[in-house]
Amino acid sequence: MDDRTMRAVLFDRFGGPEVLYVGRIPRPEPAPGEVLVRVRAFSVNSGEVGVRSGRLRLFTGRKFPQRVGLDFTGEVAALGAGVTDLAVGDRVWGIVGRTGFGSAAEYVTVRSERLGRVPDGLDLVAAAALPVATTAITALRDKARLRPGERLLVRGAAGGVGNAAVQLGKAAGAEVTALARAANLDFVRTLGAHHAIDHRAVPPRGLGQFDVVLDTAGTDLRAFRRLLTAGGRMVTIAFDLARPAASLGYIAASAVHGGGRVRFFSGNPKRALFDDLARQVAEGGLRPAVDRFFSLEETAAAHRALEAGGVRGKYVVRVD
Repeated sequence: MDDRTMRAVLFDRFGGPEVLYVGRIPRPEPAPGEVLVRVRAFSVNSGEVGVRSGRLRLFTGRKFPQRVGLDFTGEVAALGAGVTDLAVGDRVWGIVGRTGFGSAAEYVTVRSERLGRVPDGLDLVAAAALPVATTAITALRDKARLRPGERLLVRGAAGGVGNAAVQLGKAAGAEVTALARAANLDFVRTLGAHHAIDHRAVPPRGLGQFDVVLDTAGTDLRAFRRLLTAGGRMVTIAFDLARPAASLGYIAASAVHGGGRVRFFSGNPKRALFDDLARQVAEGGLRPAVDRFFSLEETAAAHRALEAGGVRGKYVVRVD
């Protein structure tokens, strides 16, 4: 096979998981300041599901083929000019960044500062469940400034960011309440949740009050904002894809109307944050939670499983 090409997951039209296929495209070469990574695994994220379905076409455009894949683990295969802080063969993890997708492939090029080293002893494929945990670190530590003894509510606690938030909240000394499906309550308890509640059985008004609310769904923000104590903080990493203008408008308005501003951000981690992630893993405060592994050719099945709901941790796709 021509070593100037590689396998990658592509789609030529918007639609359901069935539009995804594995094709061959030119293998990228690292530009100055970039690193070529041989991808070993990546996880499936809700953001790329939105891209594939066309719900985010205003941001992605209509030029095809388009690609999927946000995060990844792998080994450094080549260095662009000027890169001196990594070496060929280093085990790394990273996130492509806000500029697009494309880690669902055999190789990906990334700016060197967007990579971190995977801790020794951590399986490289299972580790693909963890890069998105940088979002949970930012949400709890930097945006909410979670303190020991505070009451933390995690909405979507069994998902990729949510399961990491439960673990990190417990490690930080917070009292963690996890919202999840009934079938996943035992799972979130194993992560360290002090209280596990079926989100379908108990409405927001029946949950009590919290110092920090971390939302991973983006819907019903008003109802969850009402749960904040005086001085409470709410962070969301999502907005309602069915009503994006209204959802984002409410987030913006929360800064000037009523108490408890809703803080919204999208993850854009760099080296220092990946170093923080590695420390959390080394200190035992965080471990990868993988629901199921898929092959590259099964990426469409992984998307279908994520859309069906009920994931426990992450769906991880092995590239090799």
